Amino acid sequence: MANLEARIRMAAGSILENEALRDGLYDEEAASALLNWGVSWAQTLAGQTADIEDDEEADEAAYPRMRALRGLMTALKDLATAEGWPSDAIQQTLETVLENARVLYGAEWQPPVDFERKVRLVLQSGDSRARLNALLGFFNGQTAAPQEPTLGETAPVDEENHKPEGFFAKLFRRWRGD
Repeated sequence: MANLEARIRMAAGSILENEALRDGLYDEEAASALLNWGVSWAQTLAGQTADIEDDEEADEAAYPRMRALRGLMTALKDLATAEGWPSDAIQQTLETVLENARVLYGAEWQPPVDFERKVRLVLQSGDSRARLNALLGFFNGQTAAPQEPTLGETAPVDEENHKPEGFFAKLFRRWRGD
């Protein structure tokens, strides 16, 4: 078996070293929340290649979902930092979120009920940190559909680093049914 730990480190590093994922996100706590979420996912995706002997084959197997992860992270960051965006730009970014989420979570994945309306409400709320935490909250705890050759589970929710706070977090948890 190839060095799975090295694959996992490389996947995490690909998220941490990608400056575009946090570009424009000036709140350190918001950037950390996004990066922690992404690293957790990257580690899980790399771990799902444990049964693939060849490193290049493992990279090819994980690539579509890693690409979707980076695309989802970028779109969520863009929404969290959006100020004065026209409705069509928000709609286009929401479509990007949904496309990438379906690749990451599986083709059968469905967004939370009233997802677009809830996101638009989030965009009317406070700062980028509150927005990003609410947006990530839509995806925490989502289950990935099994995909070949993946065998593992979704990224674990890192409860220590994800600390919802305030009125909007409670409101969104109620909408999600938590």
